Amino acid sequence: MVLFLVILTIPKALNNTYVNIAQFTKFGHLFVDKDLEQSFRFIRDNTDKGSLILADPTFDYDRYSTFITAFAQRPMFVSGEKILESHNVDISKRQFIRDNVFKGISFELIARDLLSNKIDYIFLWERDDNFAKKYEDFTDVSFNKSRVKILKISKSRLKDFVKTKLNY
Repeated sequence: MVLFLVILTIPKALNNTYVNIAQFTKFGHLFVDKDLEQSFRFIRDNTDKGSLILADPTFDYDRYSTFITAFAQRPMFVSGEKILESHNVDISKRQFIRDNVFKGISFELIARDLLSNKIDYIFLWERDDNFAKKYEDFTDVSFNKSRVKILKISKSRLKDFVKTKLNY
């Protein structure tokens, strides 16, 4: 009888294992790649604990969970969107600000939003160097690997940028 019950439960256990692995491999692999691991270590070891990070909206890991926060142990401007949306948390304003920064539509809005929201770093995922060059007036590349770049926002240069280029 016990053997019969064990035989009946094996297919269910195998199916659950398959479903779990399929969820983990949704993004192509089970493990955090070296660039990500090094970027998280860099953030954790080289930034203040209160540093606020704005993540690239194309970085799907962080859209479905609080991925960067979990590994880098730093607060995010927007993180775990799908979780928050499933709990009816309105994050549309933050999403708009994030999307504007990454689309680069209005430097006036971008500069104002980066300053007013006290964003310290921008986490870039699989972007070419042209993105970082658009913001070189007020950022420095503080971490650079093939898939990940981290831009540090210079608050003083950002304020100067706002005064001189935007005539504030």
